[in-house]
Amino acid sequence: MIEDDAFLIVIGTAAGTGQGGISTALPGYLLAIRRTGIPHQFVTSHEDGTVLHKLWLFIKAMRVVIYLINKAKKQKKIPILYIHVGPWLSMLRKLSFVWIGKLLGGEVLCQVHSPSIDRYLNNKLGRLACRLFFSQMDRVLVLTEWWHHRLAGDMVKRLDIVPNPLPILFEQIAHQIRSQSGSIGLDTSINLLCMARLVQGKGVDLAIQALVHLPSEYRLTIAGEGAMRKELEDMVSMLGVAERVTFLGWVGGEGRLALFENHDVFLLPSQNDSFGMGFIEAMAFGLPVVALNWGAIADVVPNDKAGILIEQPDALLLAQALKLLDSAERRNEMGAYGKQWVLQQFSIDSISVKLGNVVKKILGAE
Repeated sequence: MIEDDAFLIVIGTAAGTGQGGISTALPGYLLAIRRTGIPHQFVTSHEDGTVLHKLWLFIKAMRVVIYLINKAKKQKKIPILYIHVGPWLSMLRKLSFVWIGKLLGGEVLCQVHSPSIDRYLNNKLGRLACRLFFSQMDRVLVLTEWWHHRLAGDMVKRLDIVPNPLPILFEQIAHQIRSQSGSIGLDTSINLLCMARLVQGKGVDLAIQALVHLPSEYRLTIAGEGAMRKELEDMVSMLGVAERVTFLGWVGGEGRLALFENHDVFLLPSQNDSFGMGFIEAMAFGLPVVALNWGAIADVVPNDKAGILIEQPDALLLAQALKLLDSAERRNEMGAYGKQWVLQQFSIDSISVKLGNVVKKILGAE
């Protein structure tokens, strides 16, 4: 049995404390591992703070990892480092753990999260760096079929697909029937929710521009913070849609759940997502998704079933897609499909099975 032979040392950024990305996904991974029965421990290798704090945390994590590897070996278990990596700084930090792990006789499992990897693969130097990095791993995990196609072949030989798991609270919500289709504003209003970091590539600017091509009953709520906020607020004023747009800043906890409950459509035409946790969270609430058919997003959001994906980052195309959802019946149909989709594809149990199978491969049991 794998729980008798392996010990997983999960290494990543502080779990459940960040504003999206790996931090949001990690609690689900840890729960999925717990359900496999494989002994494990999570080690925080990075979190926000001063440079000195980050350095101290890194050194502390390294000492803990060495201790855990040696402890596992004394217990006659195979130590497996399960690293979660983002862009190049994250990759560099994790390499230190990889080398220590390999030196001490451990195996290394790498989960790739960052959309930056796609950009690195577009030039010779970036491809070389990625090839060297992935060559250190015993197995590499990617989030979707699109990523598998992107990295398979000469880049990575031992490759498996393990998506981000749906957070347990959202999994519970996905089992519930959506009781209403939004409740903000007038009964005739169609309330759009855009929840993301306000940075280049997320498509928040495109969401604002789409309002110009939509009737006045379409209203947009923007939840998030970032370097582009002032620019986006200026754009809203310039386009004359200030009365239809609300900036909330970053929203977490119960407020985040209320936003999903009280809106009709989740709108995020992003070109900067490796997966998009916001998409599966929105679908769990029964919201249809309108997004861009870019990268892995089509693997996460089934087009014309749980949402509508446009082919180009164009405000008019985005508005046309949104008009297709002006019917509450259509929104409810897509919302119901989305709930079933996320439960089938991204539930904790389904991710647990996938992780268990990957560990079996590392142990040579499959």
